Amino acid sequence: MLQPVLSNNESFGHDLSVFYNQGTEKYEVYLGLALLESIPTDPSSLVHKMLMGRLYNAGTAVTYIAKTFRHDPRSIKRWARGLTCADANEFVRAFADRGYQRKVTQEVYRYIELLYEQKEHLGHNYRQQIIVCVEKVFDLTISSSTASDLFRACKSVKSSNLAPTHAADINVDKSELWASTGQDDAPLSTNRKQTVQHTPIIAFQNDSPYDLSNWRLIKHAGLALFSAFLYSYSDFERQILCQLLSGARNIEQSKNICHKSLEFFCTSIKSSRREQRQKLDEMASDEKRLIDLYHLNSSLLSDGPNHGEIFYFDPHTKEYTGELKVLKGWCGRKHGISKVLNLDCFHTRSGRPCYISHHSPYYDMRVRFFMNLNSFNQLFSEDKRQGRTFVIDRAIFGLDTLRLFQNDYLITWEKGYKRDGWDSSGNSETIEFKRYRHKNSHEHRRFYTFATQENSWKKDPSYRRIIVRAKNYQGKELELSILCNNPKMDIKDIVWTIFNRWLQENDFKNLDENYGINQLDKRDSRKFKDNIKKFTDLPIDCPEYKELKALLISKEAQLGKTLVAIRKLKKRLQEAEIAKLKLIKQVEKRIQSLKQKPCLSTDSKQLIKGIDVFTSKHKRDENNLHKQEQKAIELDEQCLEISSNLNDAIRKESKLLFLANNDYQMLETKRKAILVGCIKSQCRKSLSCIALEVS
Repeated sequence: MLQPVLSNNESFGHDLSVFYNQGTEKYEVYLGLALLESIPTDPSSLVHKMLMGRLYNAGTAVTYIAKTFRHDPRSIKRWARGLTCADANEFVRAFADRGYQRKVTQEVYRYIELLYEQKEHLGHNYRQQIIVCVEKVFDLTISSSTASDLFRACKSVKSSNLAPTHAADINVDKSELWASTGQDDAPLSTNRKQTVQHTPIIAFQNDSPYDLSNWRLIKHAGLALFSAFLYSYSDFERQILCQLLSGARNIEQSKNICHKSLEFFCTSIKSSRREQRQKLDEMASDEKRLIDLYHLNSSLLSDGPNHGEIFYFDPHTKEYTGELKVLKGWCGRKHGISKVLNLDCFHTRSGRPCYISHHSPYYDMRVRFFMNLNSFNQLFSEDKRQGRTFVIDRAIFGLDTLRLFQNDYLITWEKGYKRDGWDSSGNSETIEFKRYRHKNSHEHRRFYTFATQENSWKKDPSYRRIIVRAKNYQGKELELSILCNNPKMDIKDIVWTIFNRWLQENDFKNLDENYGINQLDKRDSRKFKDNIKKFTDLPIDCPEYKELKALLISKEAQLGKTLVAIRKLKKRLQEAEIAKLKLIKQVEKRIQSLKQKPCLSTDSKQLIKGIDVFTSKHKRDENNLHKQEQKAIELDEQCLEISSNLNDAIRKESKLLFLANNDYQMLETKRKAILVGCIKSQCRKSLSCIALEVS
C-alpha cells in the first residue's frame, strides 16, 4: 500500500512525487506516473540524503522538505550544493557526517602509536616529546588533552592487540558524542563545569544480582554511599538530602537532577519545583519540625548534642545584595557596615555543624547567643543541659555577659589585652607544650609551640586568666590572654581548643561553596511593624541627634585643624622676627661699606632684593594668620550653636518604632532553615567515615 509523502503541484514546478511503500518500508520516487527509484527511509543513508538534495534543486521549498522529512534546512542545502559540485572531495565533504576531516588522521595515529611503544627511550617527559615530534613531522599541533586520549587508546590497543579501524574512533569529540547519541553515560567535556554531576552506577531491581535483564544505569551513583543514613528521614526530607548531595544547592538547581534515578533512594519524588517550594513552606510553618530534624541529625554525630561537651559558636555573617530595606551590620568580608544576615552556628569539637539559626542584625551577638542557646538546649536531654563548654570569639566579651555563664562554661579571648600580663620574674609557673596540625596528608604536619601562665582574673575571680605565648611553624610569636571559667579543664586543652577554632571557619567555606547556605531560597520578606511583638524594644539615638552629633564632630575637626595652622603660622612669624633682626644688622654693616664706595656691588643688589622678598613673605604670613584667626572664631561660634541644639534635641527613641515608621523589612528564612537543617545531617560526613559506620 502506497501513502503519499510529497506530491507534485503547481507551486513546486516539477513532476516528482514521493510515496511510502508499507510493504517494502521504502520511499518510492515517481516522475509523473513512472517509478524513478526506491530508496530506504534511513535518514543517515547516502541515497536518502541525495534525494533531499535533488528535491531542493528541483524547486521544492526547503521548509516543506524539512517539515516532511525532519531534516535541518542547512543540511538539505549542503546536500544540494554537493550534487551540483564537480569536485569529488567536495561531494564527499558535503555528505559526510560531523567530524569527517579530523586533525589526527590514520597516519598520524600510527606514528604516535609507534612512538608510544618506544616511550621508555624518550625519558620521563615522553608526552611532550611525542607532541613535538608530531608537530615537526606532520606540521600538526595537538593539545595535551587530545594527546592523553590518544595515549590512552594506544595503551588499550596494546593490551588487547586490536587496532582501531580509523583515527576518528580514538579522537572523538566528547561534546559531539554527548549531543549526537544522547547517552546518559556519555563523558562530559573537561572544560565545562556543570552544577550537578552525573555518574553512572548499575543497580538491580530483583532479588538476584546475577540476572542482568533488570540491570540499568542510573545517575547520582554516589548517593549509594549515603543510603544507610537516608532511610531515617521522611520521603521529602530524603529527596532534599539526595538533591543537596547531588550538587543542587537550591531548589532552582534541582531541574538538573535525574528524578527517575532518585526513585532508587526515595519512595516518592516531587519533581516539580513548585511542589518542592510548597512542601518546604508547609514544613517551615511547623516550628517543631526543624527541631525534630536537628534531633535526627545529632544522632549521626559522635560528639554532637548529648554526646559532646565542647562546642564552638560563631556568628557567620553574610552580605545581602538585594534592594529590600533591611538592617545593616558589620560585614567581615567587606570590613565595614553593610546589609547583612546573621547565621549563628554551633559546631562540635571536631568541626562538624550541629545547629544553625538565622537572625537579623537587630540584636547584638551577646544577646543572640543566649537566644540560640535556648533553642540549642532542646537537642539535649534535661540532665545534659549544663556543664558544657562553649568556645566563642572576643565578640562575646563584656563583664555583664561573662557573668551570665552560670550553668555552662566559656572560653574566650580577653578583649583589649596590652601584653602586660606575662610574669618574667619567675614567680609564676610556666607550662610549655607543642601541638601539630595535619595538612594535606598525615605525614605533612605543622608544629606549634605554646608557653602558658595562669592566674586569677582581677575583674572576676571566677575566671581563670591564661597568658599564652604562641609560636607558629614560621617562627612568628604572639602573646594573648584567654579567659575560662571551667575550673577542671586542663590548661593545655583550653589553649589548644581556642587556637583550633578555625575548624568551623573552614566548614563555613565548604557550606557556602558546596551547599549554598549563603543563598536565599525565597525572596519574600516580613515587615518589622507586623512582628513588633517578637522583639524586645531597645533605645537608639534619634536621627536628628545623630545628624547634629556628626555635624559637631566635623566642625570640631575643622576647628582643630585651623588652630594647628594658626600655631604653625605664629611659630613661623616668630622665627621671621629673629631673622629680621639679623638681616637689619647685615644691612647696617652694608650701609657703612657703601659710604666708602661710589657704586653698588653685586652683593649689595642681592641683599636689597632679599629684603624685598622677606618683606612680602612676612606680610603674606600675617594676612594668612589673620584669616585663620577669623575662621577659628567662626568655627568656634558654630560649635557652640550646634552644642546648644544638641543639648535641646531628643537623644533616645524606640528602635522598634523607628523601624516600623521607616518601613524596614526582615528577610524570610524559614524555607532556608529547613534546607540548612537537611544540610547539617550529611555535609560533614566524609566517605571514609561513612564506609566505617556502614560496615
